[in-house]
Amino acid sequence: MKNSKLASICLFFTATLCQPSGAINTPNVTNNEFNPAISLILDGRYTDLDMEELSFPGFQLGGEAELPEKGFSTGHNELTFSANIDDRFYGSATIPIVYQEGETTIELEDAYIETLGLGQGVTVKLGKFYSALGYLNSIHDHAHDFADRPLVY
Repeated sequence: MKNSKLASICLFFTATLCQPSGAINTPNVTNNEFNPAISLILDGRYTDLDMEELSFPGFQLGGEAELPEKGFSTGHNELTFSANIDDRFYGSATIPIVYQEGETTIELEDAYIETLGLGQGVTVKLGKFYSALGYLNSIHDHAHDFADRPLVY
């Protein structure tokens, strides 16, 4: 008798633990609802130069072309948020955090909302962004895979 009770209890717990996950009541969450894509790009640098001044004949250097400070520093860091707002809209924001000339500044690089599924391939994009007019215009200068941007851009 005791063995049959023990066997039935073990069988009950085994059946309960081995149920498919679909049998458990879970809230319905669709796609990326309340789950935005968040990325942080850190640009860490170390500089150790012996030259006090960098100069090339015929070129005036300054601003972003001047020598960086010695030691550890950060360059162009970016914090990006993007997600489907609902089934009709997509939103994205890119916030750069830049340390330059001894000051840290926070800017708004891109922030836009784009429609999804208007039909016939038509979308509407509202906000602050680089337009896709031309081949390289929508890509920020610091995101290029090459050093020199063509002069037409």
